[in-house]
Amino acid sequence: MVTIALWLAIVTFFLPKKYKQVCGNISMGILGIVLINWLIGFFFHVHLLPNFLFFGKQLNPIILINIKFIVPLFKSYTFNRITYFIYNLPFYVIYFAIAYAATKVSIIKYKSDKEFEEGNYSETTSDIVSTAADGRLLRVVEVNAGLCTGTLRGAAIEAKINKMAAEGWKFEQFESIIGRCCLIFARYKAVICFSKEK
Repeated sequence: MVTIALWLAIVTFFLPKKYKQVCGNISMGILGIVLINWLIGFFFHVHLLPNFLFFGKQLNPIILINIKFIVPLFKSYTFNRITYFIYNLPFYVIYFAIAYAATKVSIIKYKSDKEFEEGNYSETTSDIVSTAADGRLLRVVEVNAGLCTGTLRGAAIEAKINKMAAEGWKFEQFESIIGRCCLIFARYKAVICFSKEK
């Protein structure tokens, strides 16, 4: 599972931004499950996950580097439970760091990334346009949370406000609401009101 999570994180470096958060979060989710399994096994000697899920260690470059270069340095050292814990924990930190960095860094630049950064993939615009009592046009715009992250990014809201301002719409009011994704996970949405003189 660790090998799958690592290679999924590496693949994430090459994905367009609209898929990055999904793959990166899946990778970190797998690592989180493995870490919990390891901690429970370390402290309580109970392994929740069967051993056959931990296949392909020979395909994991971090494990190979550990076996070839790091383990020989500790051959003459006697491990106790605390030092064994300290020895293993940095590897999980490295895995998580790679997976998290993959969600932020793109090795390949895609043409669609610019549209994503402007909010075209992280938001939807409703067609609610009405007229205020003073004659101004009012338009309500929705900005959704990032796909599968449940996190409402300020960059998406700012990009939408700037985009609407370029079209002549003036920002009036902003409200955030909480919905549900898969009936369980919180998913945030911003509702922004703009006005425009006729």
